[in-house]
Amino acid sequence: LQVGNYWIYDWYSFLAPGEGEEFFLRDTLEVTGMETIAGKSYFRLERSPSLATREVVYWRDSLGYLVDEQGAIYFAPTRPGAIFNRKELSYFSVESSIAGDTSNVEVPAGEFSCLVKKSDFLFTEEEQMDLNKSGYDYLSLGVGEVKGTRLFANHPNYYEYRLVEFSLQ
Repeated sequence: LQVGNYWIYDWYSFLAPGEGEEFFLRDTLEVTGMETIAGKSYFRLERSPSLATREVVYWRDSLGYLVDEQGAIYFAPTRPGAIFNRKELSYFSVESSIAGDTSNVEVPAGEFSCLVKKSDFLFTEEEQMDLNKSGYDYLSLGVGEVKGTRLFANHPNYYEYRLVEFSLQ
């Protein structure tokens, strides 16, 4: 990460993977500065417009792990299948792991060799919901996120974002 880096993504909505693709948003993520939080230096990243719950995130490199200001691990170069992040929320949990070997991914910005981060969303038994889903992020070392999927429990559609343009300082 460097101040001035940016990534532009096009977002698409599908009824199901590969069915009824519709473009609906262009999203930009930019490294806008550095900030010190609890004595540690973080890169400030701003997203606009945003589908995320936070439009500003803070990330730093911690021995090859990409972590946020709360200590949550966003990415870790671990062996396939090893869970590197687990969040317990009120009615579901999220487990993130590297899904397997590298994968070649083609998006409008080019073709990239990527690690695949799999995030499993697991609902608690109390909720009695059959909504367990998985999202995938395709990360190219030295470039960043190239492609990803998002699924929301309260919406039947499947979402995908693809890298259109990027600039690394």
